[in-house]
Amino acid sequence: MTRALLSAAVRIITGVHSQPGLAPAPHGRIYFANHTSNLDFLVIWAALPGALRNKTRPVAAADYWQSGVVRP
Repeated sequence: MTRALLSAAVRIITGVHSQPGLAPAPHGRIYFANHTSNLDFLVIWAALPGALRNKTRPVAAADYWQSGVVRP
């Protein structure tokens, strides 16, 4: 329920949606954003249909968050 509310809130606030002809597909895909915001994953995730949201995992910025002494 939390996932549904969070994704609905992001869709309402940002207006994010998938474009016709570019709809998300259930086979392997890589979705990416060209911003450096911590909300990038959340916005992409909210644009996906519920079934795909459950299978989607963020993997970006591991090199940033797992490097150094303080961030990990």
